[in-house]
Amino acid sequence: MPDSKNNLYLYEALALRDAYDRQIDLLEEVLGETSGLKNFRSIGSADMARRQPADGFNEKEMRETLKKMRIKRVKLNNEIQAVNFTVKFEFEGESISVAEGLEIRKSIKEELKTLEDRVNASAYNNVIHKEERDIIEKPRFSFVETYSEYLAASTRLRMIQVALRAANHSFAVSFKDE
Repeated sequence: MPDSKNNLYLYEALALRDAYDRQIDLLEEVLGETSGLKNFRSIGSADMARRQPADGFNEKEMRETLKKMRIKRVKLNNEIQAVNFTVKFEFEGESISVAEGLEIRKSIKEELKTLEDRVNASAYNNVIHKEERDIIEKPRFSFVETYSEYLAASTRLRMIQVALRAANHSFAVSFKDE
């Protein structure tokens, strides 16, 4: 649902960019411009002699459509990037851009992966059975502290995601869906 000036909200622009990407990928595959395995199997040298355009398929029109879709995608992506760097929102008491928010989200996700491993490693002592005795190796990190750090990072991730979604639904890009 576009804004009052008929511009797309950021979340709509992102969905449209994904649709453009899917359409471009399909047209590239149909026109033989991809180097994927599907294309290799269907357009092998032996198959080329048997391939003819089907009724309703105009290769020249499809190439023109592909060219237009690529241009529209570039224009849309430029507008999305402009909004990402100019739009600001509050997170943890600071005013940050959407681009900064995306980077923060990425770093928190990486931090969570590290903390998950650390929580798993800190949950149990390692018991090494030797001939006459057992050797108990304690974890390098405290389970309570590590789990607490994990929960805090998980909360931060949820908060940045909420803030990013709110920004996506509040700000429009200067692009009209044609």
